[in-house]
Amino acid sequence: MLYLDSSIIVAYCLNESNAQWIADTLSSHRSHGMVSALFSLLEIESAFQQRYNSREINAQELDQARLLALKFKQNMALLALDSAVLEIALHVQKLHQIRPGDSVQLASAIYCQPKREKVMFLTGDQKLAHAAKLEGLTVP
Repeated sequence: MLYLDSSIIVAYCLNESNAQWIADTLSSHRSHGMVSALFSLLEIESAFQQRYNSREINAQELDQARLLALKFKQNMALLALDSAVLEIALHVQKLHQIRPGDSVQLASAIYCQPKREKVMFLTGDQKLAHAAKLEGLTVP
């Protein structure tokens, strides 16, 4: 199973420098299924809006990014933030001293599969990647 942190989806949709690596990774692991936190939708839109407001992207690029993000949404499972995920998020946030949004992402991935070694966690955030490795997730 591939768990996609919102930063990976944003990077792909905005064609950032690692977009080809993301495409290759998704392509080679697509049969495993993709999942992300429902919360990712807010993080993704927020990132797009910040880039647009700071004039890093124009209106056409914003629309294109939103269309790509919609395709991701349609092709992956979205995990809601329930009390079980929140409990894990509270624990990993304290343990790894990561941002609340990152703790929700990591907790969602941990919750996805009891045998965490079967979850490949994709993120563009090095601190979050390190925390995921410490939690037993596979990080490429």
